[in-house]
Amino acid sequence: MLCSATFEAMEDVVIRIRTIMEKEGLSPASFADALGIGRPLMSHVLGGRNNPSLQLVMKILEHFPAYSADWLVRGVEIENVPAPMTEPANQLFSFTAPTAAARPEPNFVPQTPLPENSVSKSALQRTMLFYADGTFEEYKPRK
Repeated sequence: MLCSATFEAMEDVVIRIRTIMEKEGLSPASFADALGIGRPLMSHVLGGRNNPSLQLVMKILEHFPAYSADWLVRGVEIENVPAPMTEPANQLFSFTAPTAAARPEPNFVPQTPLPENSVSKSALQRTMLFYADGTFEEYKPRK
C-alpha cells in the first residue's frame, strides 16, 4: 500500500504535468496525442485515477526536453542546466569523423592485416544493414 507521502508526491507530479501542458498550450487530448498515448490514460492520470507511470514520465521528458527529470519527478529546480542536445541521443550507430589533431592512445598497437590464407572459410549466415532512422534489413545468402 502506498504511504501518504508517496501519494502526495504523485499528486505533485500530476500538477507539474498540468504545468507543462499549460506552458506548451496543449489540451489533455492534444498532449496525449503528442506523447502517442491514449486519451483515456491521460484523463485517468489527470483525474487521479491512475498514477503517472515511468513510461509516461519518460515520454514527457523525450517529447519536451526543456523540462528536467528532477523537476518533473521531484520538483527540484536545477540552475545552469545545459541546453538539450541537437542530435537524437538514441541513434543506434553514430560516426564522428576524426579531427586532424587526433592522436593514437599511448598503448595503441597498430594491427597488421591478416594474410589471405588465414581468413576463415566458414559460410556466411547473414548480413545486417542498420539505418540512421532505426530501421534495418537482413540479407541471407541463397543456398
